[in-house]
Amino acid sequence: MDKKSCLVKVAIVFSLCVPFFGCDSSHTSRSGSTDLSSVYVAGNDENGSIDLVVDSTTMQVGNTGGFLVTVVGRNNEPISDMRVACDSEKGIAIVEPATGYEMTNASGRVSGVIGCEYAGSFRFGCRLPVGVNKRKFVSIRCEGLGSASWPNAAGGGLGGGSQGTDVDGDLRVSGVKFYDGGHENPTSIDLVGEQCGDIVCDDDECVCKDEEDSNCTTEVFTPAQVKFRLVNESSLGVNLTSMSYVFGGVSSSNISINFRIGGNTTYESDWVPFLESLGGQKRIYGQSDPLEVDEWAGMHNVSFTLVGIDSAGEQVEIQVSSVVNLSHVLNCK
Repeated sequence: MDKKSCLVKVAIVFSLCVPFFGCDSSHTSRSGSTDLSSVYVAGNDENGSIDLVVDSTTMQVGNTGGFLVTVVGRNNEPISDMRVACDSEKGIAIVEPATGYEMTNASGRVSGVIGCEYAGSFRFGCRLPVGVNKRKFVSIRCEGLGSASWPNAAGGGLGGGSQGTDVDGDLRVSGVKFYDGGHENPTSIDLVGEQCGDIVCDDDECVCKDEEDSNCTTEVFTPAQVKFRLVNESSLGVNLTSMSYVFGGVSSSNISINFRIGGNTTYESDWVPFLESLGGQKRIYGQSDPLEVDEWAGMHNVSFTLVGIDSAGEQVEIQVSSVVNLSHVLNCK
């Protein structure tokens, strides 16, 4: 399955030793006259590479798309019979090959199919069995409602799922959660605060029929919040101090955070502000205009930026996207 329409390409170049082929520069002799010029040797950047290509980095939940892996040697010649192993974060199913791995063909290629299980952004990547210690992945964004599954599909081995994106392979967001109206990970975020009980509504608002009715109360209408799960695969600690986000072409103000992430650890943040609540309406943090239902109801891709420094004094910036659904719901207890 030669995917000529593929759009995104990630080149992963290896610099480690393949078993049975030494990298010690002092080991220079070998008996016999076998021509080894086409053997894949991961000794330096010129010795070979693996290319990963996907049909599209954005798919609808329930849809599938193809991917193509190509392995070449030091002279850019295809390498056949090389095992390629692929994996993904939960949210991406590897439909083909269902085992997650396959041998390259005579053209040095492995092709396959991936599918979107639910909304979010998820990492998908492939590697060779050559002791690789640096990985790069394609980020696939899944959009839409509901969920889908492919029985017996591979994938999901890169962690607990991701609605985020990998940054440099060392520090990444592996999950995003929202909170609104007393619910964690609600199906939608409520944009309008109303009354619960025996109410009457017009075009502008809902009010109690009887103001003295104790069963008629204001619904649970809270500011919306967000939290992140981060994975730090570096030995350096990181302190993230500022967050901002953009969606619908509108940017939030900077939000102070205090995410102190140790080296080689997984960290789950506290809840931090997402949408402000004022006068029975929601607003983008730091903005004065409310999010009107007629204009903002529906699915939105939100791009978060987290900024801080690591323990070496270097600035760190992480960008992660997630999908949020805004609507008009009644959160009555």
